[in-house]
Amino acid sequence: MKTITPLTSVVALLTAALLVGCGSEPENTASNAASNKPSATVESGGTHDHPSEGPHGGDLIELGNEEYHAELIHPENHDDDAKPREGADHKDGDDADHDHLGITIYILDGTAKKMVPIDAVDVTVNLSHDGKPEQFKLAAMPTESDPEGKSSRFASDDKDLLEHFHEEDVQGTLVLRIDGKSYRGKLAHSHAGHGHKGHGHTHSGDDALVWRRDVEHAGYAIRLGHHGKHLHAGKPVEPAISITRDGKPISDAKVFNSLIAEDKQTIAAEEAATVYEPPTSDEPAHYAQGALAIPKDAKHVVIRYRIALPNDAGEVTYDVPVDVE
Repeated sequence: MKTITPLTSVVALLTAALLVGCGSEPENTASNAASNKPSATVESGGTHDHPSEGPHGGDLIELGNEEYHAELIHPENHDDDAKPREGADHKDGDDADHDHLGITIYILDGTAKKMVPIDAVDVTVNLSHDGKPEQFKLAAMPTESDPEGKSSRFASDDKDLLEHFHEEDVQGTLVLRIDGKSYRGKLAHSHAGHGHKGHGHTHSGDDALVWRRDVEHAGYAIRLGHHGKHLHAGKPVEPAISITRDGKPISDAKVFNSLIAEDKQTIAAEEAATVYEPPTSDEPAHYAQGALAIPKDAKHVVIRYRIALPNDAGEVTYDVPVDVE
């Protein structure tokens, strides 16, 4: 006798088969492979898969297109926020002593979670204080787990540097080389709110180089501009100057900038010196760090660049008008 399976049983069997198929590992087709790739970096306002602070509780500094990060530890982190590196065993004193090193920089990977030892004897921090640039070197202080000849930690107990990090707001730039490649990262620390914790993680869109004018003088190609796509009244502007000759960056010029009112007579911000910054993965070599305060009621200002070129090429001055929001 032939058995006839009821329709409801067939439906139940098909449903079970579908459920089993849904629970199995998906085949690695082109579409699946694409969906499994890491999501692209999102500009400011997007979502990131790394934390908002470093594994020691410090401020994060983005390096390159998030290829690496740096973590800035300052005395307040040491007193209140210091915490061991995720997964670290401090029995060997790995980095438990970072709170005795003054200002400390840890080099981290793209996720801002793992420490990355690099082949460098020091890293550079450029700060702007009262309109004047200052430069500090943080020496390599290898942890116990760092391989010989490399360091993931750099520190300085320079009293002037420590004093800067007790000020209300600190703005500056970290400059270093990793595997022969230069990186430049913006650092920012504020005592306001968040339990005295600032957030130094910035994005290139917020601090992008904007070139306003290209000129030539005595064989030198000069680009004049500033950091930041938008300039705001009552906020600082950081002028930027690129100088090259035969396609090679010039590092021994002396560059100053100031702000002039629209009448080109009234001084809106006194002249400030700049610091040469080597090329990075996303920015050419240029002079910067001479931040200028834009007047609160300004609608338009003129950035005045004064450049003393090397090799007796003379001194030149250029005025570039800019709009202020």
